[in-house]
Amino acid sequence: MRLEHQDFVRFNQVVAKMYVVAFKEGALQAITQTLPELLGGEVGIAGVSGGPRTSFLMSETEVAQSLLRFPMELFFTHPRVRRKDLQGNVVKISDLLSRHDWHRQELYQVSREAHGLEEDLGSDFRLGDGSLVNACVLRKRRTFQERDRDLFTLLLPHIKALLEWDCPRCAPSLEGLGLTRREQEVLSWISEGKTNSEVGQILGIATGTVKIHLERIYRKLGVENRHGATLKALEQLQALPQRPLPTQCA
Repeated sequence: MRLEHQDFVRFNQVVAKMYVVAFKEGALQAITQTLPELLGGEVGIAGVSGGPRTSFLMSETEVAQSLLRFPMELFFTHPRVRRKDLQGNVVKISDLLSRHDWHRQELYQVSREAHGLEEDLGSDFRLGDGSLVNACVLRKRRTFQERDRDLFTLLLPHIKALLEWDCPRCAPSLEGLGLTRREQEVLSWISEGKTNSEVGQILGIATGTVKIHLERIYRKLGVENRHGATLKALEQLQALPQRPLPTQCA
């Protein structure tokens, strides 16, 4: 390891904060905040796709807002994502492609004018339910060091633990309402006070699609608006036993 005492002190402080944020705001929110804080960078990204759930979130920065305007399918053309043999490892773009070859990629060409991000450090791995997770932090220059890779590697077990636990608000808690998986996801975020636009950004779907899901939710729950749907969701959540917090890794 290329870490010093102060690195471990800082790491423990940031991880403790990550668990607090996860309990209050969700696992994806905690990961997107933690990665730039621990490693430095313009944007933190965390996404879960496949399996029983699909969600995507970026840290709330101007660069992130520009990225959210691009087709989400482009992110899955990332050179690291395409390399299944690298799943579970922490990898930089520069490990895979020269600057020249990276600039030839469609993902870079489509988004370069908005953000000019040259490098990311990240990992892709599977959860127990089969979902594929992507977590990474992006920088404008190729300046990640092996120390950064070591810190990210130490953080991975915490990221996995939080995503497996997935926080008390998550959609499976709403299964008793007779909604589809996507409708449960929409309702869970609406009940947290998110706007249609915010829900669309989190789930990687259009705002209009969120509105369609809400209309179906209202019909199924026999309510007229988001306030009524939120009350139904809260009643369901209050009837469920509380899940224990994930055990923090040593």
